[in-house]
Amino acid sequence: MSSSSNQLARRVHLTRDHLADLDKEQLATKWVQQEAYINQLENAVEELSKQADSLQHELQSNETKYKKRLHNICMKLTLRDRKINQLQEKLDLITQNQLPTPYQLESTLIDPALNMMFEKMKSEMEAAKVKVEEMQNELSAWKFTPDSTTGKRLMAKCRLLHNENEELGKEMSTGWVAQLTGNLALQKKFSEEMKKSQSELDEFLLELEEEVEGMQNTIYYLQQRLRELKEEKRTAVDANAIEAATTEEADNDVVKSEPSDPTDHDTSEQIIKTEIKQEVD
Repeated sequence: MSSSSNQLARRVHLTRDHLADLDKEQLATKWVQQEAYINQLENAVEELSKQADSLQHELQSNETKYKKRLHNICMKLTLRDRKINQLQEKLDLITQNQLPTPYQLESTLIDPALNMMFEKMKSEMEAAKVKVEEMQNELSAWKFTPDSTTGKRLMAKCRLLHNENEELGKEMSTGWVAQLTGNLALQKKFSEEMKKSQSELDEFLLELEEEVEGMQNTIYYLQQRLRELKEEKRTAVDANAIEAATTEEADNDVVKSEPSDPTDHDTSEQIIKTEIKQEVD
């Protein structure tokens, strides 16, 4: 029973034929299975009802929150509208105060100080117009024409200035300008000579370098030759020394075998020394 209750219960379908075929024990087991299925359905219904209650409670709490927020927003909007209305009233008052009244306009027109100022400005404007007309007339009178007296004077002055410019140009060409050109030619000649001497010096240095390289090669060759000669001399001296030692041993053996004669011994030693000296030289 415990294992069947832990598992999911299933609905038991019984027909009249099945009821007739079942005995008492089988009918009891089927009844128990049906009861378990019914209990399972009741538990599911209870859980669903609990979930529905929790959802309803949550919806109610959210509804109260949203109602409070809506109320706060409405309060803020009403306060803002009130402030806007107050500001609009203040603006209307300010504009009304700034607009001049008809009495103020009449007083400004009747004010003698203002009338004097306007009259002064009007007179200054008329004087300025007169000056402008006079200047325009003078400008039209001073227009340049070749036949007019002013035009002739200007043409004569231009010719005079042109002649003066030509004379100044001639003086400049014959004076310090020619001196500058001469100095420039001398500088060019001097620079060419310096370039030529520099090229000759470069060639001399190249030849000198080649000669130095040749001398270095000859010095190196002579040093090598000197080393070879020294080696040959050293080997010859060693060979002579060995040969002298061998001859001396042979002479000693001969002396030991023969009777000793002091004169012969001295002469033999003298001969050996002279031979060694000659070979060394």
